[in-house]
Amino acid sequence: DLSTWLSENVSGVEGARATDRLVDSPAIVVDHQGAAMRRMLKMVERNPLGQIQSDAYTLEVNPRHEIIRGLHAIRETDPELAKLVGEQILDNALIAAGLLDDGREMLPRLNRLLGRLSSKKE
Repeated sequence: DLSTWLSENVSGVEGARATDRLVDSPAIVVDHQGAAMRRMLKMVERNPLGQIQSDAYTLEVNPRHEIIRGLHAIRETDPELAKLVGEQILDNALIAAGLLDDGREMLPRLNRLLGRLSSKKE
């Protein structure tokens, strides 16, 4: 299933589970430090990617969202693209949670995604 695929194929995803509480977002990070703890950790220590120190995160994914449905569809047929999409979903969720301050690390991935989309033949 997609939850297992995310935890096995996307670095930084410890686990994933479907939720029905999301409406507009494809995924959110759950089980992370509270806001006060994040502010303290920001002052103390960061890893090289600008993320607050954590080995992995748990995602809640919205199975009705078009991005999640699309990821489910391409994970078997285009694993390279699926991995890029999964990594971007995680980074988007980290940004939304205030856990990724420096988005420059994801620019090469975004450029690869845009390159793939812009070169698709109709």
